[in-house]
Amino acid sequence: MSNRKQFVSINNNCSSLANVTCGVPQGSVLGPLLFLIYVNDIANASSNSNIKLFADDTNVFVYGKCLSETNLKAEGVVNELNEWFSADKLSLSIDKTCYSIFGCKDITSKQQNTLKLNDMVLTKVDKCKYLGVMIDCDLKWQTHIDLVYSRLLKFTGIFYKLRYLVSTTVLKMLYFSFVHSQILYGIEVYANTCRTQLSKLCILNNKILRIIQNKPLCTPVFQLYKNYNTLPIPKLHEFQLLCLVYKFYYCNDKLPTIFSKFFTLNSEMHTYYTRSSNNLHLPRVNSLRGARCVKFKATQLWNYLPENLKEISNFCTFKKQLMNHLFVDISG
Repeated sequence: MSNRKQFVSINNNCSSLANVTCGVPQGSVLGPLLFLIYVNDIANASSNSNIKLFADDTNVFVYGKCLSETNLKAEGVVNELNEWFSADKLSLSIDKTCYSIFGCKDITSKQQNTLKLNDMVLTKVDKCKYLGVMIDCDLKWQTHIDLVYSRLLKFTGIFYKLRYLVSTTVLKMLYFSFVHSQILYGIEVYANTCRTQLSKLCILNNKILRIIQNKPLCTPVFQLYKNYNTLPIPKLHEFQLLCLVYKFYYCNDKLPTIFSKFFTLNSEMHTYYTRSSNNLHLPRVNSLRGARCVKFKATQLWNYLPENLKEISNFCTFKKQLMNHLFVDISG
């Protein structure tokens, strides 16, 4: 914490010792905590944007009615952040700073747009990784689906060899550890796309399950998932969304703050009693993209759920009954 010194060594030639007056020792246990405390107030660096922090990953979201307005705001925010970095004895890496444009229908303006920091042009990208999820500027999620597909493809050959060397219990454990976990991460978001874009990932998952269980091609897909007590990707997506809504109803205090008021009850919209008063209020959307957003789709799925399922007060029981309910949809 104090009285630390450092030196530089090049080709066995060492510089003299110099005092370390600021910074965090690399590789220390306390280092990450000190760093988080040090940068914690970066969220207050600009009042004209939404700054999201996760460890040392910082992302800024800027909104506007048109591209020119948004671009002007973004340049102002970037310059404000640069001032914050300078004041805190940090530096903004231009090479690692990039931006994407979402929702702009004017293709020409989007292609010609530039974002600058001190006359230096920042890199514009069509896709970027955010907390392990690949986000493309069209929000079609094809990039992330391709990423997951490439990660899982290698397991087909591995499981071909392993199925004769280890027990079925171990194979099942390996599937949930290395395949199912990859599919499940971010499924609430990336599976909110058309079935055609998900199809190759679904087919690969079916193939892996068939290899692990050593089943012939004529085996119904439903049976493959039933044996492992899991669901095909589209149904697994619905399962996760419905679990989110359930937690909103019954475990609201355990949800992250951002989800505590994520949904709206019909009873909050009007005071008179109707049969749907306890249902969720379905938000109005104006596009196909809006109909695929988490809030709209989760609300729609919950409102169509049988009442006996919605009234279950135990989460484990709810998940078990919901799984059975979705299995009936597959087999039926």
